[in-house]
Amino acid sequence: MSNLLNETFQKHLKLLHKKLQLNEWGDPENDTISALLAHWMDQESSGHESSFKVDTFLNDLDIKKGTSEFDELVDAFKERGFELKGDEFVKIIKKGSGVSDKEVRDAANQYIKHFGKGSPSLKMAAGDFQSLSQGEGDSDIRSNFPNWSDENFKQILDILYTDGGLKR
Repeated sequence: MSNLLNETFQKHLKLLHKKLQLNEWGDPENDTISALLAHWMDQESSGHESSFKVDTFLNDLDIKKGTSEFDELVDAFKERGFELKGDEFVKIIKKGSGVSDKEVRDAANQYIKHFGKGSPSLKMAAGDFQSLSQGEGDSDIRSNFPNWSDENFKQILDILYTDGGLKR
């Protein structure tokens, strides 16, 4: 009996959620997928996420894979700087063309001065630069270094290890 009650409750909850979607996100029947995505992002996202599970949107926006609505969803994410990779929409990390050696040295010296030579905090920053130097890393951190190339991140690492007193 409790299983049947639970199933009934889940069905009612899903129907209620759909009705609330009409009020929160507009009318799924008449709004564009891009507009629904914008409403969803405003309501459900902090704006700092670098990836989203596809299934979340398929469920919340009542979209099925392989449909024109799904293609529109992929396009709407592309407009927001995301691409479809497997079962996630992943923020595209733009790689810069590079900055001058002086700019890299100045940044490294600021880190050493701020955190202290050989400090645990400087070591943590070096860990972030390590992943950035390999084309990976946090997109929020990368955005703080516009136009920096992977090579620039390797350069700052070298300075942090030599002048910053860190062990490799």
